[in-house]
Amino acid sequence: MSSLPSCPRHIVRLIHKLRLNTWNTKYSHGISCVCRENISVHHLLFECSVLTPLYEEKGIQMNNFDNVNTVLYGSYVAEIAMVISQSQVAKFL
Repeated sequence: MSSLPSCPRHIVRLIHKLRLNTWNTKYSHGISCVCRENISVHHLLFECSVLTPLYEEKGIQMNNFDNVNTVLYGSYVAEIAMVISQSQVAKFL
Protein backbone atom coordinates (compact mmCIF):
# COMPACT_ATOMS: atom_id res chain seq x y z
CA MET A 1 0.00 0.00 0.00
CA SER A 2 1.23 3.43 -0.79
CA SER A 3 2.03 5.68 2.12
CA LEU A 4 -0.96 7.56 3.50
CA PRO A 5 0.60 9.61 6.32
CA SER A 6 -2.21 12.13 6.72
CA CYS A 7 -4.98 9.52 6.90
CA PRO A 8 -6.57 8.47 10.18
CA ARG A 9 -6.00 4.85 11.14
CA HIS A 10 -9.62 3.80 10.47
CA ILE A 11 -9.35 5.14 6.91
CA VAL A 12 -6.12 3.23 6.28
CA ARG A 13 -7.81 0.06 7.61
CA LEU A 14 -10.78 0.61 5.31
CA ILE A 15 -8.46 1.09 2.32
CA HIS A 16 -6.73 -2.20 3.19
CA LYS A 17 -10.11 -3.91 3.52
CA LEU A 18 -11.23 -2.60 0.13
CA ARG A 19 -7.96 -3.58 -1.55
CA LEU A 20 -7.97 -7.08 -0.07
CA ASN A 21 -11.75 -7.54 -0.39
CA THR A 22 -11.63 -9.13 3.08
CA TRP A 23 -15.37 -9.36 3.67
CA ASN A 24 -15.75 -11.58 0.58
CA THR A 25 -15.25 -14.86 2.44
CA LYS A 26 -17.32 -17.99 2.86
CA TYR A 27 -18.54 -16.63 6.20
CA SER A 28 -19.82 -13.36 4.76
CA HIS A 29 -21.09 -14.58 1.39
CA GLY A 30 -24.25 -12.82 0.26
CA ILE A 31 -24.13 -9.85 2.64
CA SER A 32 -26.44 -7.12 1.43
CA CYS A 33 -25.54 -3.47 1.26
CA VAL A 34 -27.79 -0.84 2.81
CA CYS A 35 -29.27 -0.37 -0.68
CA ARG A 36 -30.28 -4.09 -0.73
CA GLU A 37 -27.73 -5.20 -3.34
CA ASN A 38 -24.98 -7.76 -2.71
CA ILE A 39 -21.95 -6.01 -1.30
CA SER A 40 -18.71 -6.04 -3.30
CA VAL A 41 -15.91 -3.60 -3.92
CA HIS A 42 -17.23 -2.88 -7.41
CA HIS A 43 -20.71 -2.25 -6.01
CA LEU A 44 -19.41 0.13 -3.32
CA LEU A 45 -17.36 2.12 -5.80
CA PHE A 46 -19.60 2.25 -8.85
CA GLU A 47 -23.15 1.03 -8.23
CA CYS A 48 -24.33 1.79 -4.69
CA SER A 49 -27.27 4.21 -4.75
CA VAL A 50 -26.29 5.45 -1.28
CA LEU A 51 -22.62 6.15 -2.03
CA THR A 52 -22.76 7.42 -5.62
CA PRO A 53 -24.42 10.76 -4.71
CA LEU A 54 -22.01 11.18 -1.78
CA TYR A 55 -19.02 10.78 -4.11
CA GLU A 56 -20.51 13.41 -6.42
CA GLU A 57 -21.04 15.79 -3.47
CA LYS A 58 -17.30 15.54 -2.76
CA GLY A 59 -16.50 16.19 -6.42
CA ILE A 60 -15.37 12.64 -7.16
CA GLN A 61 -16.57 11.48 -10.56
CA MET A 62 -16.43 7.69 -10.36
CA ASN A 63 -17.26 7.27 -14.06
CA ASN A 64 -13.83 8.78 -14.84
CA PHE A 65 -12.14 5.64 -13.49
CA ASP A 66 -11.48 2.58 -15.65
CA ASN A 67 -11.83 -0.14 -13.03
CA VAL A 68 -11.64 -1.01 -9.34
CA ASN A 69 -7.82 -1.13 -9.26
CA THR A 70 -7.56 2.32 -10.80
CA VAL A 71 -9.65 3.64 -7.91
CA LEU A 72 -8.05 1.64 -5.10
CA TYR A 73 -4.48 2.52 -6.07
CA GLY A 74 -5.17 6.06 -7.29
CA SER A 75 -4.90 9.46 -5.69
CA TYR A 76 -8.56 9.63 -4.60
CA VAL A 77 -8.58 6.44 -2.52
CA ALA A 78 -8.37 8.24 0.84
CA GLU A 79 -11.23 10.60 -0.05
CA ILE A 80 -13.34 7.69 -1.26
CA ALA A 81 -12.63 5.72 1.91
CA MET A 82 -13.59 8.77 3.98
CA VAL A 83 -16.93 9.03 2.14
CA ILE A 84 -17.62 5.33 2.72
CA SER A 85 -16.64 5.54 6.40
CA GLN A 86 -19.05 8.43 7.01
CA SER A 87 -21.99 6.77 5.26
CA GLN A 88 -24.66 4.28 6.32
CA VAL A 89 -22.70 1.61 4.45
CA ALA A 90 -19.82 1.72 6.96
CA LYS A 91 -21.65 -0.43 9.51
CA PHE A 92 -21.57 -3.34 7.04
CA LEU A 93 -17.79 -3.23 6.58
